Amino acid sequence: MRATLLRVGATSWVFLPVFHHLAFDHASQQRFLSELGTVYDSLCRGAGVGLPPLRIQFDDYAAWEHGRLTTDVVEEQTAFWEDTLDGVELTLALPTDLPRPRVPMAVGRELVHPIPDGVAAAAQTLAQEMQVSLVAVLLGVFELVAARMAGKERFVLGYPMANRSRPGTETLIGMLASDLLIRADVAGEEPGSAHVRHVHEAMLAVHEHADVPLHELFHLKRTGVPAGLGRVIPVAFSHMSASREKLTLPDLSVEVMERNADNTTPLDLYFYVVETASGLELTLTYDLDLYRPSTMTLLAEAYVSLLTQLVEAPERSLGSLETPPAFVAWCATAERPLPPSETKGATKASFAAPETPIQGQLAESWEELLDLDQVGVDDDFFLLGGHSLVGTVLVSRIRTVFGVDVPLATVFDQPTVRGLAAAVEDLLLGSLSDAELADALSELDGLTDEEVAALLEEEKGALRGGPTLV
Repeated sequence: MRATLLRVGATSWVFLPVFHHLAFDHASQQRFLSELGTVYDSLCRGAGVGLPPLRIQFDDYAAWEHGRLTTDVVEEQTAFWEDTLDGVELTLALPTDLPRPRVPMAVGRELVHPIPDGVAAAAQTLAQEMQVSLVAVLLGVFELVAARMAGKERFVLGYPMANRSRPGTETLIGMLASDLLIRADVAGEEPGSAHVRHVHEAMLAVHEHADVPLHELFHLKRTGVPAGLGRVIPVAFSHMSASREKLTLPDLSVEVMERNADNTTPLDLYFYVVETASGLELTLTYDLDLYRPSTMTLLAEAYVSLLTQLVEAPERSLGSLETPPAFVAWCATAERPLPPSETKGATKASFAAPETPIQGQLAESWEELLDLDQVGVDDDFFLLGGHSLVGTVLVSRIRTVFGVDVPLATVFDQPTVRGLAAAVEDLLLGSLSDAELADALSELDGLTDEEVAALLEEEKGALRGGPTLV
């Protein structure tokens, strides 16, 4: 955590707390604000901090989570996911306004769009009558929208889960949320109510089998990041409640600053339905390299239109629900993802084998961390499926083996084996004293090119026989 207090006027201040997502999720926000207010009030009164003791600590939750992963549980859940993911692609590539860039820049923007009160109330009534969750209704409609965008009946969406159903976890500050997958099966002849029922059952099944890590699900399918995509889960759906915790501090007037619409996004499209005190609203976080704001407005309007039709007549078949003409026209002219055979060259450079011991060690490490058979020196860490958490493990292993501290930012700046190896070599040279550097150069002085190559090959063999990064 990093906190900054900025003075912007004689009596005006801006408090900026920044949390790493490893230690803070959406549900932690309300708890943090509550405890911040309690501690501030206690200090103003000269009293002790006085926070109530937690029922459990985060390490208790971690121990419980680890302890329940017995062999039987893992085998049962793995079998469930193998059956669920059979015959379906793991990554949904929706059409876009613009061609997909080779390297995602993660420049996002946010669109907020209201759901009319009458439609929201009707959705809640339908959920109660069917004895399903409201989320099943909302997710079912998004699956229909995504199916019409992609032209597919079966696909997989990202499906984040809060993981706070266990007693005591609601008071914890930490990263308990996890990213899951949910399979969508959208059959045009199926009544809307039947589709909602199937979505509800799929949600329950996912929650019961939520302990298999996301990367393991991709391992089950023997696949990494699909060619031409560069992101593991490009499209996700989530339902959340807006924070109802208001920060109240003695003798101060406190207000939350509105976030700028420009943002960063790890996904192509993150589709939220947010439950606020005044009703339901959509929040679409999307990649500006792929979509125009006007298209996201069309998407939000199409969603509200289909939701309205479904809750008004749930017995109608999905195929009979009408998509707004403007959205149909966009889908017909949008940029379609290329087949894998045409995109392989766009994301993975022609294979070039490692040429130095350090390159060889890094390539082997990437193969192990990313579960790949082969990594070339010009392959991109992030296009192969790497992300900041895996990068953290990588820099830790580099520190252990080579004795140099490579900043995580260097992995982003130099995302190839060749570039990262050069950075490691520079750090190694920089760590030598003048005497050590002079000795090393003197050993090479007078040697022929063939002798230098043989010496390097000898060092390469020694390095490979010693400690490794994997």
